[in-house]
Amino acid sequence: MAFAGTSTQVIGTYQDLGGNLISSGQVIFTLQPPIDAAMAGNARFSSQSISCSINGATVASSQAVRSSNVTTITFVSNPFIAGDVIEVEGMADSTMNGTWTVATASSTQLTYSNPGSNSTSGGATVSALRNQAATGPCALVQNTALVPQGTSYKACTYPSGALSGCFTFYATQSQQDLSTTAPLPSQQATYPFVDVFSNQTIAGAKTFSGLVNLLGGFDASAFTSSSANPALTGVVNLAAGDKACWRNQANTADICIAKDANDQLVVTAIASATSNPATSGVIALASGDTACWRNAANSADVCISKNASDQFVLGALASTTIDANLNTLLNVFPTTTLKKGTGGGAYSTTSTSYVDIDATNLAYTVTIPTGWKLIVSASGFGFSSTAAANIFVSLFDSATLVETSFTPANTTSNGPWALNWVIAGNGASHTVKLQFKTGAAADAANIANSSSTQIPTMVCQLVRSN
Repeated sequence: MAFAGTSTQVIGTYQDLGGNLISSGQVIFTLQPPIDAAMAGNARFSSQSISCSINGATVASSQAVRSSNVTTITFVSNPFIAGDVIEVEGMADSTMNGTWTVATASSTQLTYSNPGSNSTSGGATVSALRNQAATGPCALVQNTALVPQGTSYKACTYPSGALSGCFTFYATQSQQDLSTTAPLPSQQATYPFVDVFSNQTIAGAKTFSGLVNLLGGFDASAFTSSSANPALTGVVNLAAGDKACWRNQANTADICIAKDANDQLVVTAIASATSNPATSGVIALASGDTACWRNAANSADVCISKNASDQFVLGALASTTIDANLNTLLNVFPTTTLKKGTGGGAYSTTSTSYVDIDATNLAYTVTIPTGWKLIVSASGFGFSSTAAANIFVSLFDSATLVETSFTPANTTSNGPWALNWVIAGNGASHTVKLQFKTGAAADAANIANSSSTQIPTMVCQLVRSN
């Protein structure tokens, strides 16, 4: 039983396995009842078949002309009639492609309404399915309008008059495209069917528009995203904007791995499956876990872990510079060091060029890591031996860093001096010294060093940079 006014117009382009247009043949649609269908009263299900003819032709170059919003196609022999619903595919001018209704037809031409600027094109195929009476489009009663509910259609294709295969579908829309590739008789295999109960290899790209459930699992060399420009390597090939997601335990949100515009991976958190992983951080590892990479020779793993003393343990690093700097950073702490005179008598010089005051006790050698700095403060008193001569004092590190000078009032008067400097860390070793000189060779410069309290001092502080 069917209800009026509920039909599906069937269209489609049929090609053979070589991609050539099939221009003749039939598609027979047979109505099938649902399994275990029940009908009221004495009603019986009557299986009906509808036959629609396959019609097709190719369009040569420049044989499609649009003028005043009407496209005219010229054929050697026109197989189409007015009222046919045609599918036009492959036109160089893509605005001529699509599904159209033939307005007029002659033995060599057809026309259809096609809004657009005047144009000449070609190189296309034109296809149509026509009803059995040859009066217009192929049409079926929609399955949703049939009783009992759940009926379907079995469509069997006969290209050039020979059966090539059948499939079942539901007619539920106002128009349904059944475009397919069907083997011609000369191309058919001995057993042209898919055996779902044994192992088979099915070649070619297949597109599934709905959800596909694979209850037994399957193997694949790669899974490629349908988004534009997916990755070209790997087992899972994702595009730039794709994500890999899992549902959280509470079923309230998704947990995803993605990448940002800087090509960096973005993750919420990665937790180790080992007992008692860390409770913070993006990567949460347990006490005995390691993070490893495979070495270039593919002979061993290079890992970072921690020992029972909660100290990092590093495998061999390829760069000795990185290794040295890393060890330095792991073992350096802020320090304050005092260097001072002996208190055993004044330091004296008649040199007019800088010399060390005390190369043993007033010198400090230290490695200053990058990101750290050394703050140096020095002070003391000085006097001249024979006259009021200028006395110069400086801080030295490969070169003079800073200097000061003073002139004692007389040989019995001590003049104070002080110096301050900051040295930026560069990962290298530095030796900082106190040096002095006299302004006149005849007048010796002296640095007071006569007791345990009247001595020159130099305080060195190693601290992190701000």
